[in-house]
Amino acid sequence: MNLPGVLVARQRRRLLARLVLNGTAQAAVAIVAALLARKVPLAASGSADATIVEIGFTLCVAAASLFTLRVTERADAERLGQHYVTRVRMLVFDHVIAGALHGHGHQRYGLTMTGLVSDLSGLRDWVSSGLARLLVAGLSLVGVFVALTLVSPVASTAAGITVTVFACGVVLAVRSQKDHVREMRRRRGHLAANLGEKVLAAGAIQQFGQTSRERRQVRHQGRRLARAAVERATGTAMLRSLSDMALPLTAAIMLIMSNIPSVLASSQSGLRTAAPDLGVGDWTATIFLFGMLQGALRDLARACIHRLAYEQGRARIEEVIETPIPKDSFVARDLPGDGPLEVDFEDVHVGTTLSGFAGHVRPGESVAVQGPSGSGKSTVLALTARLRDAEVGLVYLGGQPVSHWTITSIRRAVMLVSPDVPLLAGTIIQNIEYGSGPLTARRRAELLRLTGVGAALATLPDRLDTRITEGGRNLPEGICARVRLARALACAPRALLIDDPVFWSDGDARAALTRVIATRRSTILIAAPGRAFGIKTDRVWRIDGGRLAEVAPGAKVIPLAQAH
Repeated sequence: MNLPGVLVARQRRRLLARLVLNGTAQAAVAIVAALLARKVPLAASGSADATIVEIGFTLCVAAASLFTLRVTERADAERLGQHYVTRVRMLVFDHVIAGALHGHGHQRYGLTMTGLVSDLSGLRDWVSSGLARLLVAGLSLVGVFVALTLVSPVASTAAGITVTVFACGVVLAVRSQKDHVREMRRRRGHLAANLGEKVLAAGAIQQFGQTSRERRQVRHQGRRLARAAVERATGTAMLRSLSDMALPLTAAIMLIMSNIPSVLASSQSGLRTAAPDLGVGDWTATIFLFGMLQGALRDLARACIHRLAYEQGRARIEEVIETPIPKDSFVARDLPGDGPLEVDFEDVHVGTTLSGFAGHVRPGESVAVQGPSGSGKSTVLALTARLRDAEVGLVYLGGQPVSHWTITSIRRAVMLVSPDVPLLAGTIIQNIEYGSGPLTARRRAELLRLTGVGAALATLPDRLDTRITEGGRNLPEGICARVRLARALACAPRALLIDDPVFWSDGDARAALTRVIATRRSTILIAAPGRAFGIKTDRVWRIDGGRLAEVAPGAKVIPLAQAH
């Protein structure tokens, strides 16, 4: 999937139309100012002062008009960039959120949120400060050439030569700058990744006395990043400086051309062409137009710089939004009814994980899905929650294909308990009520008892108001697993999916899950390890070769030590 087009939305089309009109108006100001300045005679009623006043007034009006147009241009350009990047940002957000739940999230792309925000900022800069300026500057440049042609063909020719030199310089600078920008981003990414890894592994570095070694590596990477940054800054300065040369270069070319012999015969006779007979108004208009020329070229140079930054980030943004995520069909409707859901798998194929998988789960039944690592246990659960879709075959919920129901209604009915659905920064009670909203005192007490969270609160200083850091890293894994279970149960799911290894390593969490299964309030699928586990279920599915190889009766409750 490519990035959405700038012209897709009606509001952005209107903003682009306004920018086109703005650029056309700036070109018209250049032409009108030149024509009015040319009409001012060398002397008005014998008074040179009157001439100067008329020229000054004309240019003041032109300058005020350009000021208003440029301010309006920047406001419209920023609106365009913000509207576009908001659309892309939400598209990226949807894919990252959806991808995180079925194995295609943040870590797959190697992205940090800082890098992602930087890429989106580069996208906004290109649309608002690059594309918009390219459009407006191009139109105003046309107006400058038309006006210069009316004032002085020599000046117009000089400006044309300057633009040609500028274009050649930009092509050469951009070609080398692409490599500098790419190298800069690569070096910065390596350093950021290394620093992040070493911060997380600080204890190991201290334990084994490798601080000096790691400092040398960080210093070496920092120096290489600094060299890449200097090369990039030099290339950027070259692009910016090309536009700064426009005014003196154009004036020099015009001066030289003004003194070239008009014809070969005149040169042979010793006669030279005099400088163009330009009046005060002509010279003033020429200087004014040369200033507009330099400003337009400066905008074009900046547009090139923004384009380079945009191209480097675009690939990573497109990689995110290319991830396929489930979407509602045109005929999808809300999942009706209540009570435990029936689940069916019919000849399901997913990559190299599942191949012809088929199985049936009765409403209210608990099933443990077993198999070696990578056999497809998590995939079966993800298909049930429609966190991903089958490539071939069908998955049914409540007797209908999952595509028949809206994703929102499936999310309300099917809850996944997994470390991939982490706790959020906040209090324990805020996490438990995150999806359900405020609970009654009776319902809260029932959940705390059923999941064992209530017993765990006695070990915490602020009980339900105990703060949880992002991901629950400040609490024991067993308590986090029970809070995740309570959060899912608070939403009264019709199907409960357990894909959390903590329930097999923590006795209290395992006891909580056993109590939940005994209530039989929902259909339950559990991704279970090995062939022996410590939780009793109605049936056991064993996956082998991507297929359901065996359906066994419910497992016995085996102590963890015996299971190993």
